[in-house]
Amino acid sequence: VIGQAALDYYSGVKIALSRLQHIGLHTQIFTWDLNLKNDSTLIEITKSKAFQALDVLVGPIDQKSTNTIASHLQNTDFLWISPLKQLNLPKTVNTLNFFADDTYRIRGLIGDLRIKYPNHDWCLVKPKEQNERATVWINELQKAEISYKTIIYSNNRISPKLPRKEEVLLINAGTNIFSKLSQYKAIARKYDSYIVGDLEWYQKAMSIDEVDEKRIIYPQINLIYGLDSLTDSFTKEFVDSALAEPSKFAFIGYDQLNYIGLNFLALGSDFYHHFPNGEYTGLINNIQISKVADNQWVNTGMRFNQLEYIEVKEIENEENSEEDKE
Repeated sequence: VIGQAALDYYSGVKIALSRLQHIGLHTQIFTWDLNLKNDSTLIEITKSKAFQALDVLVGPIDQKSTNTIASHLQNTDFLWISPLKQLNLPKTVNTLNFFADDTYRIRGLIGDLRIKYPNHDWCLVKPKEQNERATVWINELQKAEISYKTIIYSNNRISPKLPRKEEVLLINAGTNIFSKLSQYKAIARKYDSYIVGDLEWYQKAMSIDEVDEKRIIYPQINLIYGLDSLTDSFTKEFVDSALAEPSKFAFIGYDQLNYIGLNFLALGSDFYHHFPNGEYTGLINNIQISKVADNQWVNTGMRFNQLEYIEVKEIENEENSEEDKE
């Protein structure tokens, strides 16, 4: 599975680079398949002339190979990108993790919610027993100097009562997706109140008849929508070249390399010292780069998603249907 994900990612990267070349980006690409390499071969790659000339290194996607490369680095004047997971990259080089851990994801989410809902009261909804994600939320809310009310979800109920204000955000930390029913009952008559799902809700997203899904926000790093012209154009180009439908990893590869390439074009080879403050909207990813140390950056971009109601009907048995007509 990891191998296919990497291949799809690389196919998305190639489409991005092809399009960037048409607007003036000139690059030399080196590709190393680490699935077929042992440690000694990997060390040789790290010491090669091609590696010494790198401006950007994307991958690998496992910590073991990352550690091997890091322990034999000679060139450190480049940007090392971890594309698909949070890895411990060496502090001796410039690094960018596109998939940040909970601390940075929640920090980015707080910033986005603060902008989108500046007048709302905040409530942190968590299970009775403290969990690690709730702890992160509490720490980040305190750092952001945002006042909030703690709401406990237990036995399909929430308590204490919500603020009387009409504009309330119920922010979930470690709760399950079924808790949205009791939460929705509490905000149903508040015209401008919303439930912000836990970071895991989107993976198990489902609609509930009694819940107005327009009042539920599902934070997610990426979302394949597929109904806009840009996504449709990418899908067609991918199918033409790969003879298969693109997975989310293909879209991720395209979005990440398009973002990197555009910054390289505009700002030069040391572009990572001048990342723009604005958020980049890709095909399925929002990219917002935040600096966390002198030479370390993470992506804190998030997307706010909602479910659209889909009606499900049982397919009638043709024989029974004919009998009904008689």
